[in-house]
Amino acid sequence: MNELGIFLRDTDKTYESQALECLKLCHRAKKTHYEEATGNLRRSRASQGIAENPAALEETFRQLGLVALRDTVEGLAFRIKQFEKAVAEQKTTKQADAMDPDRTLLFVDPPKVFETKFALSVFLAEPENEKLKEKYDAWRKALDARAE
Repeated sequence: MNELGIFLRDTDKTYESQALECLKLCHRAKKTHYEEATGNLRRSRASQGIAENPAALEETFRQLGLVALRDTVEGLAFRIKQFEKAVAEQKTTKQADAMDPDRTLLFVDPPKVFETKFALSVFLAEPENEKLKEKYDAWRKALDARAE
């Protein structure tokens, strides 16, 4: 479960605190995997007398999928920072049960309801979700204008 970054929900704890713990475990597992693989490859090449060539080594990493793994580790580190801020700002361990527009993303099929406002903001902060963020922000602005 650590390697996949999944966890079983505990209703006594907030989603953010559980997600943060899970993200840290996933980050540690993937980072260890990356560091061990790259270290073993470097040692193997050195023992064979192959001179260190950064470009060739990077290409080898890419072919072995280690560049993608490194990118995943960096992405997890980014998310961990976001969740750490949210957990630090949290004042309650209870979550609202009612559905609200701050946690709902209507522009995907099917619509997604996130556990918290923060979970939605993390999803929208991902670079591949820029267009969804623009749509969501415009929709929220229109909704807020109608409420006033």
